[in-house]
Amino acid sequence: RRWRRSRGRFEKSMKFSNDFEELFEDAVDAGPDSLDEWEEVFRKRQAEKAAQVQKTQQQLVRRIIQGTYQEKGSNHGRPIFRKALETGESVAIYYWDEKDGADCDGWWIGAEVGGDMVFAFNVNQASMFPPFMGWRFPLRGPLDNSLRVQLGNNRSEVQVTFES
Repeated sequence: RRWRRSRGRFEKSMKFSNDFEELFEDAVDAGPDSLDEWEEVFRKRQAEKAAQVQKTQQQLVRRIIQGTYQEKGSNHGRPIFRKALETGESVAIYYWDEKDGADCDGWWIGAEVGGDMVFAFNVNQASMFPPFMGWRFPLRGPLDNSLRVQLGNNRSEVQVTFES
């Protein structure tokens, strides 16, 4: 879609353009009302792009973290579960206690134990194993009731899934 000036207003045309500079110049020429319309269109497109990027990132992270994890050691008295990725890296599910503050106390899914790259968090401090539900994914987002961490029968593995 492309916006064109017509009688001091912008109208949609079927031609698509990302040339916001040209559209901005047209809006300036058309006056303050058109500039406001241009800004509204620009902000809407920016918000749409940001939402699409976030959705794509979430889909990628879902593919990374779902799967089977094996117990590999412990941290703060609770098991660490790891999943190897095809790239040679791994993802870990681990418990972190309150030593770095109360907001760090809980179960984490991240690239490494105690690392900066984390994907999900569960505030459940009482569980000796990763909780089944109640995960925040993405990390700063709301509770995602579709993310499930199922403990295996022998308690040496967990399965991460996203239920629809």
